[in-house]
Amino acid sequence: MVFLVHKLAFHHHSPHPSEAFLVSLQAFRSNVSNSLAKLMLNSSDPGSELLSIKWLHECFEVLSIVNKAFAKLVVEIDYPMTKWEVSCMEEYLSYSLSLLDSLNSISYALSQLRQARVLLSHALSVNKSFSDKFMALNKIMYKNFSNDLKVIKGIGESKRKSVGGKELVLHEALLVLKSIGSWMVENKEVLKEIKGVNDAVECHVSATANGKSADHYAQQLQGRFEVIEKAQTGIEGAVDLMFSYSLTVGNELIHTLRQPKQ
Repeated sequence: MVFLVHKLAFHHHSPHPSEAFLVSLQAFRSNVSNSLAKLMLNSSDPGSELLSIKWLHECFEVLSIVNKAFAKLVVEIDYPMTKWEVSCMEEYLSYSLSLLDSLNSISYALSQLRQARVLLSHALSVNKSFSDKFMALNKIMYKNFSNDLKVIKGIGESKRKSVGGKELVLHEALLVLKSIGSWMVENKEVLKEIKGVNDAVECHVSATANGKSADHYAQQLQGRFEVIEKAQTGIEGAVDLMFSYSLTVGNELIHTLRQPKQ
């Protein structure tokens, strides 16, 4: 939580934003803080070095809430994209493009996970139905999702020193916005559900190699496949929604950048 407090702290630079702007910024920070606190409470094992698909799903739901809170802040301080300074546009466009790239990479990894799960399930079915055939079971090659979200970096301190008023409020909000992705997956690596499948595969292969019954491990795998399928369907929907939202906002910003300044 020390990290959270540090990231959400307001960096005072002159000239100061008005009291009304500060109230809106504080409301935004509170919204973000509450969402992250709820995410931590919902984590079954926050100290674990493993991610879970369910955790990632909840992370994307928080990411969606935070982005909508940012849009609300922009409306409350009456600072639409058409009035943003170029530095703000560049920062937000950089964030949007990084997020889109991350979402695209995660979406691809999830599709690979689905394919690997189908192949494993098929191999189990063949081995159970045909005694004269045997298909080797291979572990699922996992994707490090941490790297995908950690590319969303915070803005530099130097870019905020010379701004004030609405622009400073926007930069402060962007600093929070861009820190969320890396915080959610900090020091997390393999998906817990994938490790569970791979452990069962290893036990199944070992039992088969030693001439022992692997039926128990086959049943374990089928159960874990069902868990992954249910969780994966949920996160794929969340990723698709976030991608659509980010693409729409990014296109709007690019359109604004192309327009002559009034």
